[in-house]
Amino acid sequence: MSLLSLYFHGTHFFQEHAIITTNDGALIHKLSAIHAYHMRYALLLGEGAKLVKFIRQANPPIPSLTEAEKLLSDCILARECDGMLSRIVMLKRKIKQQKGQVFNLMDLESLHFFRPLGINH
Repeated sequence: MSLLSLYFHGTHFFQEHAIITTNDGALIHKLSAIHAYHMRYALLLGEGAKLVKFIRQANPPIPSLTEAEKLLSDCILARECDGMLSRIVMLKRKIKQQKGQVFNLMDLESLHFFRPLGINH
């Protein structure tokens, strides 16, 4: 696990290094596109969470099931919905972390891009 985190930390370092050592204006546009994808993905996850909550609350009874089968069905539905909601929360945290990394890279790029022009923003 620590090797994996070291790899990702190293990858992030090389991205920062590439931004600092180059003056590529198109890079900030690519980072903006990634940010837009993050925003869209976060919205989709929010809608997915609403849908899972609705399905769990609506849970219409199936008349052909016995009481024992209905109870088992309710338990399985609750377990699966809880699992999906916890995965959605995990993905939202991951998006938030990635968004922070993208913002850091965008800040580095914008500082590097505007500095030679004499523009302080």
